[in-house]
Amino acid sequence: MQKEAFFGVVLCLLTYAGNAQSDSVCYYRYKKDPSIGIHFSLYDFNSAFLFQKIGFSQTLKGGSLTNIGDMQPGLALSFVNGLTNHLDYMVRYTGSFVDYPFPNSPGYDDEYLLSALDFSLQEKLLSDRYWVTPYLSAGVGAFSYKGNFGAYMPLGVGIQVNFFNEAFLFVHAQYQVGVSENAAPTLYYSLGVAGNISSGHKGPPVRFR
Repeated sequence: MQKEAFFGVVLCLLTYAGNAQSDSVCYYRYKKDPSIGIHFSLYDFNSAFLFQKIGFSQTLKGGSLTNIGDMQPGLALSFVNGLTNHLDYMVRYTGSFVDYPFPNSPGYDDEYLLSALDFSLQEKLLSDRYWVTPYLSAGVGAFSYKGNFGAYMPLGVGIQVNFFNEAFLFVHAQYQVGVSENAAPTLYYSLGVAGNISSGHKGPPVRFR
């Protein structure tokens, strides 16, 4: 079922992005210019496992969420670009040395490099005309760890802060749904900055219309 959902999401993303790109023949004044970013990330496998096992509310009631200090850090590089005024896409690579919890398998004693590459669409509540806007994201991704490969679907929420259309701050939280049998459910948090690499200039963002 998860594999069918994965390929369904892939098809929807490609169709959605393709339609948005073809529509961009029209002029989108507040469409994001190409930007390259760097992000500090945190992986939380334990809380995601509890969400799946006992549910979100029970995990919160039991105070079982993982402390930030116990999460596993990493770094990510991203490319962000606009499709419309309210729709961006992000391609992101994350590298992190973790003890990956393969389902139904014992963990490793040492930490190894987890490499993850994903593509996601970000639907913004407001355009880049504004300083701050929340957004929803959904996508598809693949990872490798000690010669093992797997697939997942990143689903998340975030906040974007716009600094004069020259740089963007992203605060992002995701639940990464495992698609392949060896993919563990994962909570993924990131804080990053992306800089505009285009020569275009739209002027500073505004707070209100």
